[in-house]
Amino acid sequence: MDILSVISLLIALPLLFLLLILCFFTVQIFTGKSINNRNYAPVKGIVFDQLFYLNSLYDYQTKVARNFPTFRLLDISHSLVYTADPRNIEHFLKTKFDNYAKGSHHEETVRDLWGHGIFAVDGDKWRQQRKLASFEFSARVLRDFSCSVFRINAAKLVRTVSSELEMCSNQGIEFKDSLSEQMDTLFTIFLLTLLPPLFLLLFFTFLAIKIFTGKSINNPDYPPVKGSVFNQLFYLNYLYDYQTQAAKKQPTYRLLAIEQSEVYTTDPRNVEHILKTKFENYSKGKYNQDIIQDLLGQGIFAVDGDKWRHQRKLASFEFSTRVLRDFSCSVFRRNGGKLVKAISELAVSSQAFDMQN
Repeated sequence: MDILSVISLLIALPLLFLLLILCFFTVQIFTGKSINNRNYAPVKGIVFDQLFYLNSLYDYQTKVARNFPTFRLLDISHSLVYTADPRNIEHFLKTKFDNYAKGSHHEETVRDLWGHGIFAVDGDKWRQQRKLASFEFSARVLRDFSCSVFRINAAKLVRTVSSELEMCSNQGIEFKDSLSEQMDTLFTIFLLTLLPPLFLLLFFTFLAIKIFTGKSINNPDYPPVKGSVFNQLFYLNYLYDYQTQAAKKQPTYRLLAIEQSEVYTTDPRNVEHILKTKFENYSKGKYNQDIIQDLLGQGIFAVDGDKWRHQRKLASFEFSTRVLRDFSCSVFRRNGGKLVKAISELAVSSQAFDMQN
């Protein structure tokens, strides 16, 4: 069991670390990118999607471009825009070429490979490189070069195919697959240890994407985001203290859920607007009714419209000034009697006591 525990721990720790990294990347990639904004090119995935099509990357990009001539792939800090629209290409490379420099980010990325060549610089350096390169890219030079390359590689291809055919005719190919019982055991342990963390990884990645996409997180027209609804699990024993502390800094804020944002407010103007000025606009809705119906049934806290007005009318008789005065007086007299009795007993025995308790 010790060996199994060590093996499980060695496999689980890297997977947990990988889970945290992927959750961080997911949040960074899908926040603040105006994903559903129609003023931006549509999003067709993230840059890491291209790893699945690495052997046919250009075919994949061509297929996407047929449906969306201009699209975006999300990166950690920005979006990458791909376009096959002739109007955009002409705009970039001709009409407004000076507006689309390679920039310092691109230059630093390719400098070790291309130095200060034409594909890595801008401005005067680029014009100088272009002038030098124009002599090497004339029609005659390109034609002679392509012909020589074709002849050389055609000869290599003929030799390679001939040697492969000769080799295959002289020897066969044997495939042998054998797994010992020990390898089967280790593979089973590895599989059983890997699957639960992998499932958790996929589950948390799915939750992060659902929570942090399409919620206008950085939009100043919406209340600021203070986290997700799952943050409240860390403060479950003193939840109201946590919410009060958050409300002192931001009287109105949001907590992100999977399908929507939950708005919390302590601003008196908002409270008056919701409960008085525009009360009819803020119904409990089917979502809340389905949640609390088993507990509160069709009571005043679970219904809207005519049912709510009917319940309110019935409740008004129990919340009149006379009823509330009589009830509070009886409670006060009962608890006052208990307090007098407790103090009298302590006074008779000459015991000190704490009034706050």
